[in-house]
Amino acid sequence: MQARNRLLEEWYGKVKRGEIKLPRFQRAEAWDTQRIVSMMNTIIKNLPLGITLVLDVGEHEAFVSRYLSTAEPDQEGRVLEHLLDGQQRLTALWRVLNNNYDSHTFFVYVPVFADEEERQQGIDDATVVCRARYRQNGLRYPKWCDNPEDCLRRGMIPTQLLRPEDIQEEIDQWIAQATNSRRPVDLDELEAWFNWKKDVSDKIMHLRSTIRNYNLPHLSLPSWTPKDVALDVFINMNTNSKPLSQYDIIVAEVESVLGQSLPDRQRQMLEDYPALGRYGDLSRLILHTSALFRTSPPIREGPWRWTRP
Repeated sequence: MQARNRLLEEWYGKVKRGEIKLPRFQRAEAWDTQRIVSMMNTIIKNLPLGITLVLDVGEHEAFVSRYLSTAEPDQEGRVLEHLLDGQQRLTALWRVLNNNYDSHTFFVYVPVFADEEERQQGIDDATVVCRARYRQNGLRYPKWCDNPEDCLRRGMIPTQLLRPEDIQEEIDQWIAQATNSRRPVDLDELEAWFNWKKDVSDKIMHLRSTIRNYNLPHLSLPSWTPKDVALDVFINMNTNSKPLSQYDIIVAEVESVLGQSLPDRQRQMLEDYPALGRYGDLSRLILHTSALFRTSPPIREGPWRWTRP
């Protein structure tokens, strides 16, 4: 295992191109907005965030996999890595930088750009904030979140302008829409307006540079790492309050292939044959019995010998 540095710009590019996928056994998104905001503030302040874990992919993927939420590429390419730990962080990063949550919109609040009546007390520096959204009669509210001029009056810069891509035309258009209505007629005031507009542009560029060059290090397992070893490392690093079991992981892989719910079938089995519960945990019995049918020993390593993506 090797520890390596990787800039956020590179992480973003790999996710966008579909080079990083999640093993199917990874659970769905779980972070709430408070935790996402905390992470983004850690990044724009250039403070350490932690380390991720990836498994290099060789000729074949070790696990049945899926793309990060909302990150399906336009065209499928070569998968280079499986993300074993860091799913919540990378998913939140991708979604915040694309601002594609339906129920929330993320901004960087910059107090110096806010009108006096819109200033938020107790916030003196650039800070990531989140605004709840809702839909009514086919429209998305509050409407100001989608209006550049109204955003800037509140000191809000939408986070999609910070994604590490070549989007200068989009940035210039947003700045023009946010500032042109305040362009003065009086020539004496024109220089101050140009300076203010440049300050807005410079702040966006500074935030983009911080995002792009932020270092999110990772541990890398080589592609020849045995599947059971990779899973052991994942389970030991997993920070969920309810870690995944061996049964959870195998079930996720099998379900991906069969398109059936194995827990539902297990519950039906207990209803049909209630005496099975007397012999121990049914999920473990299923794994060990399946291993025996495939001439593998009924021990922890047995099921991994016949599980295939």
